[in-house]
Amino acid sequence: DLRRPPRAGPMTNGGATLILVEDDPDQARLYAAWLADGGYRVETCAGAAEFRRRVGASGAALALFDCRLPDGDCIGLA
Repeated sequence: DLRRPPRAGPMTNGGATLILVEDDPDQARLYAAWLADGGYRVETCAGAAEFRRRVGASGAALALFDCRLPDGDCIGLA
């Protein structure tokens, strides 16, 4: 499947949770699938406002941002 990167072997991330902030639903699904294949739990947000509402309760170890969101930019969210 050309849409998925090759597996590099067992990950040692312990199933860490990531928040993915991406307004394009197709891109969000693709990135979330890649990250999940790597052993991560992925929470997705469709924009800056949703991220702001959910970030405190998520317990995520890391957030990955689309830098051109329609309702904010990644610099302001980081």
